[in-house]
This record gives sequence, C-alpha cells and structure tokens, in this order.
Amino acid sequence: GPAENKMLRIETLRDMATSTTAAVSDMPRSDSPNLQRMETVLCKVADLESEIAQDRAAMETAKAEITAKDAGGMRYTGKNTGILLLS
Repeated sequence: GPAENKMLRIETLRDMATSTTAAVSDMPRSDSPNLQRMETVLCKVADLESEIAQDRAAMETAKAEITAKDAGGMRYTGKNTGILLLS
C-alpha cells in the first residue's frame, strides 16, 4: 500500500545519501555538489517520514471513531486526544 511505498522510498533515499564513490581525477572539483545532493535527499526523507506520521495519526483517528461507534453509548470527540465521551 501507500505506506509501504513511502517506506521503500525512504530506504532508497537513505541508501543514496549514504553511498559515496571516490573518483580520482586531476580536474578541479566543483563546490560540494555531493553535499547539496545529500541535503536534498535528506529533506525528501524527512518529508516522507512526516507524511507517514500524518498517515498513522489519521489511521488512529479513524480507528478510534470506528471503535467508538462499535462501543454503542460512546462517541469520539473528533480530536486526537484519545478521550471518548459518554453519551
């Protein structure tokens, strides 16, 4: 599902960020292009982790709402507090 795809993307991005290759050359090198690339990759990882956390929170909210409906005389407050109110 979508969560698994995001986790695989994170794993791939982390592999990209940690893999380094050394090239020996007498040509001058540019100003740290690998650091910029790594920064971009790490930002993508952080964004995906944030999306996963939001997805999990939404799933927990939906689960609480379903549980509340199944509980009969209880209702979910609609806030992510984990508090159910008696009707």
